[in-house]
Amino acid sequence: MPITTNDWFTIDDAMLKILAERSARWSLANEIGSGHAASGSRKSFTDAARDALVAVGALIDGRGYMLDKILQEVNVKAPHAYLNHGNFGWGPNERVQFFNGNPCDLYLSIHENDDGTGAECIVSRLAGADAPPDSQIRIAKIFAKYIDPFNQGLRTGGVTKEEPNNSVGMLHHGNTVRDKYAYFELEFMNAINPNDTDHYRYEEMVTVAFQERVARQIVDGIVEVLLDPQGDFDSVTLNGEFFPPPGTKLW
Repeated sequence: MPITTNDWFTIDDAMLKILAERSARWSLANEIGSGHAASGSRKSFTDAARDALVAVGALIDGRGYMLDKILQEVNVKAPHAYLNHGNFGWGPNERVQFFNGNPCDLYLSIHENDDGTGAECIVSRLAGADAPPDSQIRIAKIFAKYIDPFNQGLRTGGVTKEEPNNSVGMLHHGNTVRDKYAYFELEFMNAINPNDTDHYRYEEMVTVAFQERVARQIVDGIVEVLLDPQGDFDSVTLNGEFFPPPGTKLW
């Protein structure tokens, strides 16, 4: 049954819900990603992540937050900047365009990575026009005081340069609001839980308790950045550097 551009049809709410549920089920089955293989009594990362999502209600009997979020995204009403790029999977260029086109007091990007410990703020490692503004480094230092989702007291590197082989376009000069921009790495998904080595950090990261803790910490940082920023942060360094080496404590 070929469908051509001359064919017109409508999708009602019931059909849209079915399509959204199929998308969520496909995502659970195929988009979990990769990571550590099973070891002893510990599941593989893929199986553990999938089970954790199901356990917190990602999709259960035609309901759940994955289904709700899919429906929320497809029902965004025009005009809205979210609809300007053809799909909702925004890459760095679309995000930078959105930042530059929307005046705000502060801009945040939240990212979760793999194979590491703690949280960090990332800035450009480049020089010249792509060098991080001083104010961006100050903002990162402020957030480093608050962002510690697992209460470990350490970061992979509290204010850290982007990886040389994994540059971040949002940290370069095309982003004209970097002086008001913080890019977070919030913990590492496939890290083993040091307090329970049968499990991964991701299994905690999908819980409401973790999300609310991170949200409170980010709000604490926002309040200081916007209302009462620490004034002597330029002199605060680690080993004489703005950028701590990996695996060290910030303070």
